Amino acid sequence: MAFEYDMAGRGDSSRYEYLYRCMRADIESGEAAPGQRLPSKRVLAKREGVSIVTVEKAYAQLEAEGYVQARERSGYFVALRQPVRVPAADVRTARISRRQEQDDAVPVPSGASAAPVSTAASATGASATGASATGASATGASVAVGEGSARPSAQPLQEFHGGSGLIADFSWPAYNPGVAATLWSRALRDTLAHEGDRELYAPQPSRGSLRLRRAIATHLASFRGMDVDPGRIVIGAGAQMLYGMVAQLILHATGAGMGMPDAHAPALGARLPSGVRLPADASQPSDASLPLDTPVVAVENPGYPRLASIYSAYGFRVHPVPVDAEGIDMDGLDASGASVVHIMPSHQFPTGRVTSVTRRYELLGWLAGGAERYLVEDDYDNEFRLAGRPVPSLASIDVLGRVVYIGTFSKSLGSALRLAYMVLPPVLSRRYDDDLGFYSNTVSVVDQICLSRLLESGDYERHVNRFRTQRRTVRDLFLDALADTPAGGMCHVEEADSGLHFVLAVDAPCGEGRIVRLALRHGVRLAPMSGYVQASAAARPPADRRAARIEDMPLPGYGDSRPRFVMQYDGLTPQAAPQAARALAAAVLEANAARA
Repeated sequence: MAFEYDMAGRGDSSRYEYLYRCMRADIESGEAAPGQRLPSKRVLAKREGVSIVTVEKAYAQLEAEGYVQARERSGYFVALRQPVRVPAADVRTARISRRQEQDDAVPVPSGASAAPVSTAASATGASATGASATGASATGASVAVGEGSARPSAQPLQEFHGGSGLIADFSWPAYNPGVAATLWSRALRDTLAHEGDRELYAPQPSRGSLRLRRAIATHLASFRGMDVDPGRIVIGAGAQMLYGMVAQLILHATGAGMGMPDAHAPALGARLPSGVRLPADASQPSDASLPLDTPVVAVENPGYPRLASIYSAYGFRVHPVPVDAEGIDMDGLDASGASVVHIMPSHQFPTGRVTSVTRRYELLGWLAGGAERYLVEDDYDNEFRLAGRPVPSLASIDVLGRVVYIGTFSKSLGSALRLAYMVLPPVLSRRYDDDLGFYSNTVSVVDQICLSRLLESGDYERHVNRFRTQRRTVRDLFLDALADTPAGGMCHVEEADSGLHFVLAVDAPCGEGRIVRLALRHGVRLAPMSGYVQASAAARPPADRRAARIEDMPLPGYGDSRPRFVMQYDGLTPQAAPQAARALAAAVLEANAARA
């Protein structure tokens, strides 16, 4: 019978984790039917002999992953629309032997060593930012803040109107390097002191240090539940470098092109001011200028703007697809004609939404619908879910071998270190040696060994746990202070507990632009959600309409017209959080003064 378990069989698992896994298995197998009501927390706690808190944690994790849906005053109901089945396709790829790839020996190509894959695609290592705040759900619902619940020294303070330094800048991930810098400098000294010259200065495989790849595989197994062959891992100097490599691999695999940067694309290294977007024609070449057989990549909309530039640089036609409450819209994906989709399912940037389990299996079904389809899973801040367990990765349930998993250490150690990695599916891993194996690895060997030591010793995990706790504290300080202001009821937090940003929706009679200007006047810089909305070439307005303000257009995936802001609090300090909240509240009150 569904939802009846033997808790004595949990082994080393915690009670809440065992209960969550058993209930998830019942839902995935169809033992619990779609729409079925789950036992109340009190009933289930009594039946299984556990505390109500244990049941609450299990239900919260199931809700975060999209397995169940909470209905006010009604309880919890199964949200997965159909039992999980392997997509109908040739699943022989799921049985490919997990042999260790023989790339330990460094191939010595004739001629000089190769340059990095793409200097254009090697700017900041962080693929985006992300996270959340107390009380928001993973399904897009918002709660009023009042209900329940120094920038890095190397960077000069920006000036706002009035001549004083900013109190807080939420418009970009202004990482405060303090603890991470201390950790890295100590680890670097230990590495140089205790590692032999042969380890530090010997040539490394194109994929990167085998020692580091093994350490990353162990880390992924313990933290993400992924069984990864180190031979399929590739180390790169930042996520953007890896995006370019993925683009080249897929182009080679599909025979669509040579994967060289396109002269149409703009320079990728420059960071745009917050809220400012490239004109539609600058983000990618016009459809008319591309051959009819140009491969199409689908990206999320709103989404990370540089993705379009990077894929365009390698010859892809970029098609933005709206994101709804469950993730990227499947009808839009089907209509795009894409053979590649690049998504952030565990914490979408900038909306903060988590792709539901139903949508995840729909995406795997989409992969099965074409022989040359691939999905790029961008897991840029997977270590910073602030409540519950990490959401399982798409790569961990990919039986077709079509998911490329990309992770980065930029959120935990800072983007200055330029450390990222990708896990290639078997077919692309084999192609890597043939098509890109001639490249020299783009990350310093010393840095790779240093990171290996941090992962092996457990120091990295302890650092992440401390940093996660610190960021949760800062977030709560800001939100509690905002709730205590007269503007608390006008501010609504969306998509909490998933990473290092949340979305703030504001009740106001004006658009985003006015609130941005008022907040800057009070010392707070904001990033409007409209700054991340992208338009495909086919959907661009005529030239005489392009002057229309983006903030006046409806945001994809939202059912109301509230101004929304992406609140990236990576660099916010505990001391500045309350002051920043009061300054923002003053701006919101001033924006609402027109109603009086």
